[in-house]
Amino acid sequence: MNSRKLFKSFWITLLFLCSNSVFSQEIIRYNEPEPDTTEIETDTNSFPPKFRGGENDFFAYLETYLGQREWINKISMGGERISFEFIVEEDGQTSNIKVHNSSNLELNIPIKNAIMGMEKWEPRKKRGKKVATRVYYSLMIRTVDTYPYVEITKDDYNIKPDPSTKALKAFMAIGATLILITLLIVQ
Repeated sequence: MNSRKLFKSFWITLLFLCSNSVFSQEIIRYNEPEPDTTEIETDTNSFPPKFRGGENDFFAYLETYLGQREWINKISMGGERISFEFIVEEDGQTSNIKVHNSSNLELNIPIKNAIMGMEKWEPRKKRGKKVATRVYYSLMIRTVDTYPYVEITKDDYNIKPDPSTKALKAFMAIGATLILITLLIVQ
């Protein structure tokens, strides 16, 4: 009788842990901007706007700006994650800078100032006409030992929502419930 209780307790505990992990798997939305109703082109996959010299020069510009003494002390040893967006207007100017996620709120202002103060971008062209385009970035900012004392890379920790797991979660939850009911009936 004692081994039967132990067996039942083992399965109930295992079932609880499995169902708990199923329900705790929420999708984290990094880089998920708030809905915006403005009529701005958001398709940046085919012909994105371009910083003079490309993305590496854009990162180098941000590194130089954040490498200044007043900002470098605000970056933690493990680095900082920040995701933001801005609009590259038809004339190449940047506007509507918004920071969505930041592991260090003290870096929001320098990022905004850096983007506002940068030179013009080459705007996106659609059918030969320049159009305003919203640009998203998610970056990892780390301190390094060499000038400009900051390294900026794309943040690889971007978890995108995947609706295909909803059915699997429901199946696992129903299965776990049926097993639990069976274990409670068989005493």
